[in-house]
Amino acid sequence: MAMRSCATVGEAVAVGMQWHLASGSLMDLEIERLDDVMALRMHERWPNRSC
Repeated sequence: MAMRSCATVGEAVAVGMQWHLASGSLMDLEIERLDDVMALRMHERWPNRSC
């Protein structure tokens, strides 16, 4: 709900990054911005090493 109430996509991304751990996310997230381009990287928090 917090992300949906933001005025811009940038604000929504900032809120999502701030609170994603509290939501029970199983992924670690990082964002990289280069001018007008944004890359979202997602990594498993506990990767299955037995595969």
